[in-house]
Amino acid sequence: LLTLAKSSFTNVSVAAIGSLSKLGDASALPLLVELAVSGENDISKAAQSALVAFPSSEADAACADLMTAKGAAHRVVGVDVMNRRGMGGAMPAVLKAAAGDPDENVRIASLNLLREQGKLDNLPMVVEILLKNRSAAEAQAVEKAMASICGRQTDMGACADRLVPGLSKVQPAQKCALLRILRSVGDVKSLQAVRAAMTDPVAEVQDAATRLICDWNTADAAPDMLALAKNSGNNTYKLLGLRGYIRVAGGKDVTGDRRPAMCKEAAGLIERDDERKILLGTLGVADDAESLRMAAGYLDNAATRDEACVAAVAIAERLPKDKAADIIPVMDKVLKITQNGDLVSRTKAVLEKSK
Repeated sequence: LLTLAKSSFTNVSVAAIGSLSKLGDASALPLLVELAVSGENDISKAAQSALVAFPSSEADAACADLMTAKGAAHRVVGVDVMNRRGMGGAMPAVLKAAAGDPDENVRIASLNLLREQGKLDNLPMVVEILLKNRSAAEAQAVEKAMASICGRQTDMGACADRLVPGLSKVQPAQKCALLRILRSVGDVKSLQAVRAAMTDPVAEVQDAATRLICDWNTADAAPDMLALAKNSGNNTYKLLGLRGYIRVAGGKDVTGDRRPAMCKEAAGLIERDDERKILLGTLGVADDAESLRMAAGYLDNAATRDEACVAAVAIAERLPKDKAADIIPVMDKVLKITQNGDLVSRTKAVLEKSK
């Protein structure tokens, strides 16, 4: 098989390489490594796959040795194979390569491995790599690595603890990247950090933080959004704040009387039909009579009539029978307006239940 693996016929070589991997004899590893770094061709790809599947701890050592090879292309292959083998024990070497390898391709490949296998404790080192700010491509790889590592965690506060200190060290562009990761983390500490950045002395950071607040996923940021919608001198921020406020009003963390109160607050600030339609989408997840009355208020507007019908029926379907006095007049009106066959059927079912 070792002889056949070096055949001039590609299909023979590839078949022999696959068989060597299945046999798992460590004496085949030097040849597999040699073929794996021989160039971009079918044989090298087959050898790399053979190393990935090789059922032996000696293969781990052979792949790790590639990290010290003189050729950058060899080191890239080493990182890729270690990633595909799931070699978590190689993380120290990978971190070292990501931080200081002289070749950008090796650094980015190492960051991609961190994206797949990095742990919570690796975050501070990844932040330090971000500080180096070598290139746009590398910065993008760092940001993706941080996002993926945080996305695998259950303790978001622990992620924030490792990310927030970096905000005081980085340049504006890197600070914006960290703020984007903190928005994805989304815990209280992250919100506080992004909120503080809204008054950063650098306009670029202020803008990024303000937009991230408007894009926050929970109602914890609702007061900030509402303040922008009411008071911002920037029309873009005013609109983004209003849209964000309406969006989070429909979130699962908004319960009881809070949703209709938030919707009523937003309704008083809306000036365009686009935002009225967004509001109706939020009202559509409600289950109270006040929200039904608000949705019904948009039935007479030709621009929002269809959305209002959908929202009103969705709310009415969730209301108990003792709210029939609120439900029946609105459903009768919906029947006169909508031409949607499915919505007509749902409306009639609601009326039947209510009556």
